[in-house]
Amino acid sequence: MLCMKSVDSTGGICKLESQKFPILQKKEMGNRFLIYCIKGLAAIGLLGIFALSVAVMLYGMVETVHAAGGILQNQHSEKDIIVIVVGIVDFFLLGITALLVAVGLYELFFKPIAGLPDWINIKNMDQLKVMLITVAILVMSISFMGKVVTWNGEDDIMGYGIALGLVIIGLSYFLSIKQQKES
Repeated sequence: MLCMKSVDSTGGICKLESQKFPILQKKEMGNRFLIYCIKGLAAIGLLGIFALSVAVMLYGMVETVHAAGGILQNQHSEKDIIVIVVGIVDFFLLGITALLVAVGLYELFFKPIAGLPDWINIKNMDQLKVMLITVAILVMSISFMGKVVTWNGEDDIMGYGIALGLVIIGLSYFLSIKQQKES
């Protein structure tokens, strides 16, 4: 059914009657369905990432309690304690990274969360990428520090360090390009 135009009493301004285009109604319903599907898939992803974050942090907490018991009972050398602490910090940073990604996805697909610090408020996918890359650089650096502390002199730590350094340089360059575009 087509929409009919009519002239109102103010002098010929055309307006649409209350009838709607049936085709537009179907498109609107299709668009709404598509939006619900996209949000549903995003919700599945962010819930999975959130669950992963909780699991990693709980594992880090279990390792913390286990390590604290060993440290207090004087079961570890100084070098072992450093390795244990670096490993536990790495777990927590990984868990927090996953949590920040889940929060970012929630803000992108659903609504902003009030009360968060400005650096966590995500308004677009680029901000989420920048946050993730920044934290990934930190996690890689801590992971490398753990490798250095546990180095037995046999492994090729220099090759690993150079490769990791190149990745960090590439990511840092990417971040600098993003910041230049925003300014």
